[in-house]
Amino acid sequence: VTITQQLDANLDWTSFQLGTIAFGSHTVTVPAGLMSYNTTVSVSDTLNVNIVANFDAATGLLTYTFTSIEPTTGDIPSGALDGFLPPADAAGDGYGYVTYTVNPKAGLSTGATINAQASIVFDNNAAINTPNVLNTIDAAAPSSTITALAATQSGANISLTWSGSDDAGGSGIANYSIYVSVDGSDYAIWQTTSATAALFPA
Repeated sequence: VTITQQLDANLDWTSFQLGTIAFGSHTVTVPAGLMSYNTTVSVSDTLNVNIVANFDAATGLLTYTFTSIEPTTGDIPSGALDGFLPPADAAGDGYGYVTYTVNPKAGLSTGATINAQASIVFDNNAAINTPNVLNTIDAAAPSSTITALAATQSGANISLTWSGSDDAGGSGIANYSIYVSVDGSDYAIWQTTSATAALFPA
C-alpha cells in the first residue's frame, strides 16, 4: 500500500511532524519531531509489515509505503489474502490510518484556504483519492464591547447593551457570554445570541 499527499503551499512545511500509524489491531507510535520513519511490525509468525514514511520539506510531498513480508523468506506473500490488510470486518482488521501535524504559514489573511487530499494505491491497482478536506483561515479574532453604565442604577431592572464585530470573511460571532455577579457572589455566565439590549434582574 502506498499513500501520497502533496501538502498545500499555505502550510509551513518545516513544521511537519509524523504522527500515529495504525492498521487493524496494531498501532505504531512515531517518536515526536520526525519527518522520516522506518519500522517493521510483526503481525504474526508468518507476516511482517515494513513501514516507510517520508516527508520532503523542500517539495511538500508526503509518502507512506506499507509492504507485507514473509519473515522466513523476506519475500512478498503470494496469496491474495496474505497481506496485512484483509477484507474489512467488524473488528476493523481491514482498516488503517496515518496521522501528522503541520502548521499553517504565518501571516495568512482571512479567507486563505488549505486543501488536503491523499492518493492511496493498493498493490498494482489504480490510485484511489480520499475526499478533499478544506480549511479556511480566520486570521483575526472577533471583538466585542459593552456600553458603560453609571456607577449607580435604580429601578427593578438593569438594562445592558453590547455589540461585536469580526473581520470581513471571518467566521463571525455565534453568541455572547456575559458574566454576572450578584451581591459579590461568584460570576456566572449568561449567554445569548442577541447583539442588542437585554434585561437583568437588579
